Amino acid sequence: MAETLNLPLHRVRLDSLLMHDLGMDSLGLLEILMRLEVHFQIQIPRGGLELAARGDLTREQFAPRGVLSPLACERLRSLLPDVAARIQPGLRVRDIPTLYTVGALARLVALQLIGDP
Repeated sequence: MAETLNLPLHRVRLDSLLMHDLGMDSLGLLEILMRLEVHFQIQIPRGGLELAARGDLTREQFAPRGVLSPLACERLRSLLPDVAARIQPGLRVRDIPTLYTVGALARLVALQLIGDP
């Protein structure tokens, strides 16, 4: 990750927010995801975190008018415990990627490697 972002290794920590702390943009995130897929020979579903948090909720139950419901926030906190404090009422679905950390990507890869959805 440090190499892709052209950053010193000491700047990339498990709790680093990809966009805020490391300066990654959405294209950079896609590039990292594709590199992880190729390197580990896995498929990382786009929007997978949102889908996992949504579970059996309808789109409207999960995020009426694009804003996460209290239940959606609770579910997302369980998937992203390292940034749980940042998941507050008013969070928009489009802002979920801003919560991704290096550790969250590592967990996502690990889950794909052991075969969890």
